[in-house]
Amino acid sequence: MRRKYLDDLIEWMNDPRRKPLMVWGARQVGKSYLIEELFAKEYFKDRYLKIDLSDDVDFVEFAENNSNLEKVLEYIQLHYNFILDETHLLFFDEAQECPSIVKMLKHFNEKRRELPVIVTGSLVRLRIHRDSKKTNKKFLFPVGKINQLYVFPLTFDEFLMNYNENKYNYVKNHFETKDPIDKVIHDELIDDFRTYMFVGGMPEVVDTFLAYKDKISAFKASNKKIKEIYDDYLDGYGIISDIYRIYYSK
Repeated sequence: MRRKYLDDLIEWMNDPRRKPLMVWGARQVGKSYLIEELFAKEYFKDRYLKIDLSDDVDFVEFAENNSNLEKVLEYIQLHYNFILDETHLLFFDEAQECPSIVKMLKHFNEKRRELPVIVTGSLVRLRIHRDSKKTNKKFLFPVGKINQLYVFPLTFDEFLMNYNENKYNYVKNHFETKDPIDKVIHDELIDDFRTYMFVGGMPEVVDTFLAYKDKISAFKASNKKIKEIYDDYLDGYGIISDIYRIYYSK
């Protein structure tokens, strides 16, 4: 699946003054897929390391108990047998599970700026607020020490890019040249937009829709996927409600 954010990542990669990149976004908007499948595998191939902070318990424990950047980098080199230099990408996924990594981005920027580092996270700030309330320790966010990218669900142009690339290029060219769009094509595009409004922009739902040639089956399958994600979100909102109730109630 193609995403417009890939251009932002390439620009970041080629920037001689780049800082560690924090990629924000809600759950299920495709942050991990964007970084690993579309960016890392293409531009770093076998020269990247993904550390899933929601799963790698040993690393999270080590990072939470060691605030020294060099010790953490030494652990990464030895434990994962990974080369740390400007040609190798270090990718931390699900940063809300290890706030120490977010805090450590300041040190990455000041001491090891040459290393390409990307961190993704959902509800990171909420987790930081919660932990700060528990410990009574103020969390110093690395303001000015990171680059940031906000990822959202697919827009209509991204949907069309994956759904019908010829139409996407047609619309793009006509938009740039300001030439009127043929009425027949315009009517088809309106139908495509209605399809987009039904399917939505969640990458997994769009991917499910595109997997079917029969439109009826595609709508049924994507609607089922929407419900699954919606139910997951309800579970997440239940957690959020508890946090607000505990920490913001009088």
